[in-house]
Amino acid sequence: MDGIPLYQESRIPKRFLAEAQGHPGLWFERFYNQYSADFSLESSESKINFLKTLCHPERGALRVGIPYELRKAWVRQKNMLEHCHGRQWVFSSDWHFVTGLGNAHPVENALLFHPTLGVPYLPGSSVKGLVRAWIELHLPEPEAALKRIFGSANKEPAGSDNSFEAGEIMFFDALPIAPVELVIDTMTPHMGQWYEQGAEFPGTKASLPADWHDPVPVPFLAVKRVSLAFSVAPRVKREDTDELLAFIHQVLESALLHAGAGAKTAAGYGSFNSCSYDAAKMIKGWTQEVEESRAAQQKEARLKAMSPAQQILMSLEADMQKSEMQNPSSGGVFHNALFDQIRSAATEWSTEDFTALLELTHDFFKQHGSKAKRKEFNQLKRELVGE
Repeated sequence: MDGIPLYQESRIPKRFLAEAQGHPGLWFERFYNQYSADFSLESSESKINFLKTLCHPERGALRVGIPYELRKAWVRQKNMLEHCHGRQWVFSSDWHFVTGLGNAHPVENALLFHPTLGVPYLPGSSVKGLVRAWIELHLPEPEAALKRIFGSANKEPAGSDNSFEAGEIMFFDALPIAPVELVIDTMTPHMGQWYEQGAEFPGTKASLPADWHDPVPVPFLAVKRVSLAFSVAPRVKREDTDELLAFIHQVLESALLHAGAGAKTAAGYGSFNSCSYDAAKMIKGWTQEVEESRAAQQKEARLKAMSPAQQILMSLEADMQKSEMQNPSSGGVFHNALFDQIRSAATEWSTEDFTALLELTHDFFKQHGSKAKRKEFNQLKRELVGE
């Protein structure tokens, strides 16, 4: 099999295999193959060559993420949030998004992949930091909100005047709800010497932040567009928890719209808006599937707890709701089957279940039965119970 064992050069594929056939994060983080003979890093061209191994040879962009697995992750998170009385909101990016750019990588700028889903994501710690920063900068008196949400008004140990404690809100990883496309972007910093030497050699031509420096193209991997599901849950449910979660939603929405999430937000990356139409439609469909599945499971559990007679009663009641059974002419077979069931139940069922069957049938024929069927039912009832 190609690529195994991993470190035999002749068996390592030249590019990431294909969509949904491997973990792109593992390839990106472990298979940089553009080192020189002495393992030094080559030029920016070699970095681009490596990034191209993650892109589709024809389309340029590579679609990462398996729809089925992303849906399962969303369902798991939804079930957990419902159990914890949490909330989830989906936001869609307006443009490119990058995350984990500062992590170490041979191409200088990394991209953070989820360890199991294989898609770029925003860690819960980043979501938490985004909400905290927005509250600190934009609330006139943020101390009370910071203390309640994060456990401390000051996140620095030296600046805290009380013992640290857990905040009231838990922040979870923001995960894509659909596969995303990876593209190669390029940044062109041209004041590197100012950053490196400006403080040590101030005022020299080389260390001034001016436009005479040559730009240095640096390629990096970015996400073309993404819809992320942001989830939070209260650590302790209180009377006003719903109001607190609504406040966090408002803060998160403002922070994503005006400040952005991830890296290079000052250059327009990571700016999010409300959930896109396609994402909202997808979430609505998933929600409906989950509710139908849950209703089916609850129905099955109720059936298992019932006696055989109660299960038959439940099935008959469901059949009686069908329009074809309610038609006096087309429902004849069902009506006759009802009479057979009554005769059988008279000797085999408990008095309580048999009485319930008679009442159910009486109501059904009263509303939907013909005059002849109602007469037949009353006669049968008199024969069986003597009334």
